[in-house]
Amino acid sequence: KNWTKAAILELRQDHSDEEEDDEYLVADTAYTCDLTHLEASTPHLSPRNFLRLYADQGTQEFLDYAARKGERERGFVQSISYALLGAMCSVTTTNGLMGTGQMHVLSSAHIETLLRSVIGDGNRDDLKLLDVGAGDGNVTQKFVPYFSHIVTTEASSVMANNLRKRGFKSVETLDLDSSILVKALNEPRYVEPLQFDVVSCLNVLDRCYKPLTLLRQMRGLLHPEHGLLLLAVVLPFKPFVESVVSWVQNEPEETLPLDGDETWEDSVLTLVEAFTSVGLRVKSFSRVPYLCSVPGESRCCSLDDAIFVLTQDSAQ
Repeated sequence: KNWTKAAILELRQDHSDEEEDDEYLVADTAYTCDLTHLEASTPHLSPRNFLRLYADQGTQEFLDYAARKGERERGFVQSISYALLGAMCSVTTTNGLMGTGQMHVLSSAHIETLLRSVIGDGNRDDLKLLDVGAGDGNVTQKFVPYFSHIVTTEASSVMANNLRKRGFKSVETLDLDSSILVKALNEPRYVEPLQFDVVSCLNVLDRCYKPLTLLRQMRGLLHPEHGLLLLAVVLPFKPFVESVVSWVQNEPEETLPLDGDETWEDSVLTLVEAFTSVGLRVKSFSRVPYLCSVPGESRCCSLDDAIFVLTQDSAQ
């Protein structure tokens, strides 16, 4: 994504005579939607499925971190290095080499709320997580208190190496075929049929070649009794696949029936029908801002995310 052209996060500054620093808060509208638009629109989704989340301490901590990091990254050498790498590498690889572009989707409190049926009171014994397209691991790190076994996948070799340096098992692959994962992991606990208590896939669906195939593969990796798929999708949906250089974008091989001009609510309805077609059922959905630090600047960019918690549809 060209984050320098993305919509800048709307921040509210509360000035106080007693405080020297401005307080930045995410606008409440970033977490709400028009539920009346969803009523009676599809039998597969109800306004009752909407789980309202809020900007919380974890969100604020990321904004503060991004501001401090942006100040540290300012400088001619840093800017030239980022530009040169961007001319030779993908955005993901550039961020991986430079340690830039950190992202925030969900706080720890959000994760606890969304995945409560699996993680319960925090007893993580033998709970397994698969984080698809885990990037630099900053988001993955938030899952550590709740899962004893975490596996990540990445298309970028740089990001996969970064994940391993942070102590995460990482499989460099675009294909989630269970036999590929089992062979790569090569551990007794990961055998056929390979099953995870939670599969997380945050903002990958619009950057992969085969989104429908990916959805089917993730469904097949869920524990059939209680497994949850935690999915984040940027809306409006504007898919492309990164090339080896940042200025080339490839077209996906499979398409979802979204035109990129729909409202957030209409896009959600369309996605739900796509989920249903591959045997997934909506347990809950939410709306959150997808935040990204901007290299060399003390601000965040924001995109609009739809968060889905999905289960296997036993009828299919």
